[in-house]
Amino acid sequence: MRPNEYKAACQAPDVFSRAALEATIEALGGAEPALSSRLTDALSAEPIVKPPQHRGGPETDFFRVSLTAEEVHELISHLVGLEAEAVAEDGSTTPEASYMASLVDYWASLWRDASSSLEPTSTIPCT
Repeated sequence: MRPNEYKAACQAPDVFSRAALEATIEALGGAEPALSSRLTDALSAEPIVKPPQHRGGPETDFFRVSLTAEEVHELISHLVGLEAEAVAEDGSTTPEASYMASLVDYWASLWRDASSSLEPTSTIPCT
């Protein structure tokens, strides 16, 4: 695969980085076992093939993931709840709340891009 093809493949709406998937799985913990399992399965698949001159190791892998609109909605709802729980009692943000907000933003971009044209059980490629 050529570098420009790899870049395009990694920017496809159904491709996630290893780091994003691992962070999401960790955030979900045992609260959403079905979603965690789907994301873990994606990490077990073959990553996008890197061009020969790519110097990154497994930490730079990207994977294709497909979830239904309902699953994405559940995932975002759970992450929003975790973000709210991480806010300080005085309403100020915390590093954990900011981190959860970044995960919410990451997954919400998928929802915004794909949900308007899909039924709740349609499969959406994840961005």
